[in-house]
Amino acid sequence: MLTTGADPSWPELRRILRADPMLRLYATCPPTRPPAGTPLPSALVPDHPSVVGGSGTVSASALARTPGLARTVLTHPSLDSSDTVSTLVEYLLRPMLRVFRTSLDRYGWALVDPGEDVLFELASDGAPTGRVVVADLPPAALPSPGRDARPGLPAAVTALATAGAAVARTDPASVTSRIAPVVATELRFLRPATARLLRADPRWARYAHAVPEPMQAAVRRIVDLLRSTRASAGGDGHPPPVVRVPRSPGDAEPAGLPRLRQEIFHLGGDLRELTGDQRELTGDLRELTGDQRELTGDLRELAAVTTFERTPDTWRLSKPEDPPALSYVRSVASLPIGELRRNPLAARYAVRWTAAQTDALVDRLLAEAKGSAARTAENAVASRGHADRRLPAVERQARLVHHVFRRRQFKLGSGTEYPAERAVRDLAPTISRGEPIRLTLMCFATKFSHSQLKAPGPMPDLADLAMLVRLTELVGALRQVYPPGARLTLVIDGEHFRAHPRLPLREGLDTRFRYAEAVGADFLEIRDYEDLIDRRIDPVRRRAHAEFAERVRHDYRRAFEGLDLAADPLTELRRAGAADPHGNFVSLFRSLVHSVPVPPPVGMPMLAWSQSVYADLYEVHERVPTELRRARRELLRTTWDDTLEYLSAWHADRRFGYRDRIVPGAVALSVRPARDRLGLSLLGGASIPPWHATGVVDARGTISCDFHISLHDQGFVPLHSPLLGPAQPFAMVPVTAVRLAPSGTELELDPDLVARIGLRRR
Repeated sequence: MLTTGADPSWPELRRILRADPMLRLYATCPPTRPPAGTPLPSALVPDHPSVVGGSGTVSASALARTPGLARTVLTHPSLDSSDTVSTLVEYLLRPMLRVFRTSLDRYGWALVDPGEDVLFELASDGAPTGRVVVADLPPAALPSPGRDARPGLPAAVTALATAGAAVARTDPASVTSRIAPVVATELRFLRPATARLLRADPRWARYAHAVPEPMQAAVRRIVDLLRSTRASAGGDGHPPPVVRVPRSPGDAEPAGLPRLRQEIFHLGGDLRELTGDQRELTGDLRELTGDQRELTGDLRELAAVTTFERTPDTWRLSKPEDPPALSYVRSVASLPIGELRRNPLAARYAVRWTAAQTDALVDRLLAEAKGSAARTAENAVASRGHADRRLPAVERQARLVHHVFRRRQFKLGSGTEYPAERAVRDLAPTISRGEPIRLTLMCFATKFSHSQLKAPGPMPDLADLAMLVRLTELVGALRQVYPPGARLTLVIDGEHFRAHPRLPLREGLDTRFRYAEAVGADFLEIRDYEDLIDRRIDPVRRRAHAEFAERVRHDYRRAFEGLDLAADPLTELRRAGAADPHGNFVSLFRSLVHSVPVPPPVGMPMLAWSQSVYADLYEVHERVPTELRRARRELLRTTWDDTLEYLSAWHADRRFGYRDRIVPGAVALSVRPARDRLGLSLLGGASIPPWHATGVVDARGTISCDFHISLHDQGFVPLHSPLLGPAQPFAMVPVTAVRLAPSGTELELDPDLVARIGLRRR
């Protein structure tokens, strides 16, 4: 590892350029250290998909001095020529800043120096590859500024601005105004030592951003306290937990407070700002914990906080040379959406599998599932055989089936929601008749990809296919302890609860059928919820259901009359929770707000636009830019309307027993354990269902799912398969496991990783 105070070596450099996700994406170097004064070789490492037959280099200063060269590079036919400055940012500026920041902040040495000049890689046809070239080892952690260094943009950044202005035929100041915020963004949340180093350099001082760890820790503790108390203290129908933030009258709003306010709301709490003495504040905060001793210490820390910004957890917890990491959060609302890094050039590292490679993976997953099912069944019989030997045969069989449900690869929740006694009551009639056990699981036809924060596209992917493999394993184990086996109905929640005009529901359903055929799921039927209602619910009950749903709708409209989200959304939602005539409105609103259509982007890609919209979603005051304010208000209004429609159908379903009647006698499986519902873990460690996230293979080879924006931030890249098609990744994979295939013209996944791909066993 490169460390301050020790000279780095060239082998170490090569290793970290391949092992670190950000450096793998954005940096390259010669295979060996070139002698001083000699040209760089054309073959650089690590591999890059667009470099075939060698590469060249160009410096920032050369681009600034030679407008014709800058035009050739920035308007290359392979690039989008509609916005020269955006091309400059994504292919030159951001890679340079990522390498500078990552190498200095994580390894103690700035591998490139934007304060002077920087080399960029060009493909053989002159197109920029999006990588900077580390031509030599740095003489010091951060080269000292020259005597003439002045505050302002570093030299290489200024050179790029000059080149961009010449190509765009505009004033350099207008380009500078667009790229200066990029510099500031890329240098946020530095380690304190790095920030101190940069603040001593006039070229970087204004951009060096760090938040003292004690302040971050104080805020994290408050959020953790809220998480631990929300189940008992929060929720609709009960006063939400309250977090009081001390503020002095007239002070400007601290940085990070809007995000904290939003996070606390999504955790079921309420943030309120207070002024007053320590005694008053301590009493107010006791509403959250009821623990005066613990709370007083937290309060003293919180009162001293001047910024509420927090380093993203995946950054804070990672170590040098760590592979890309998963977030393991339960909701996209738990992510610091506005702080996470986008990597648009990650698509250039996409791996494309053949049908044969995909089939080989599916075959291996099924073979492993079959073996695991046999072991699970054998262990279950051995474990329960003696304990239950004196029970009646039917009860003994039902308890054995329940024991399989609760094995580590399947179980979700504590088990109190669906105890063995409930299983005996539900399963006894079916077992007495010697019939297959009926199971149901509700899911969605597509992914909620409107914003691209959750998924890059709407189609089911590897995570959804792996879910079917896990269900195949479950049914295989059940069949070995109860020979009639089980039949599972996958109930597709289409448009029963709310309309989805922008989602390709039919195509999503067809994809799920194709995956079921691929895994040979002969135990499975996939049915639309509305079709089951038409077949299983009599017309009289359906009419009564519709009438009741309309009454619920009317009750909400009357209770919420006069509420308006346009001015102060969180205050109005607080009032809605207090006036809720049936319950669950605000909690469902929090859930749906990330699953509704996002207004079309304004001058930027959808993922970047969605980050801007959702970063401080509930801030809709006049200081917010007009387009952003309008988009947020429209999105919140859509969520409000969808919540009302969803709850009307949901309350009516409960009133008339729809879920119990669509598949009579079935055990309801659920990804959210609740009373009388059997919690089922679909992918082991992932706490989110596949239709709300993106399929991913992590660095250990484990199939899981995570939110698309977090995978972007961590350096995952697309894996495509003909089983899904070219329009959307089949999964995301670590860029550190991508390499040039023997053909020399395409990329492949490291065979060692491919051999390890499988489902999590717990």
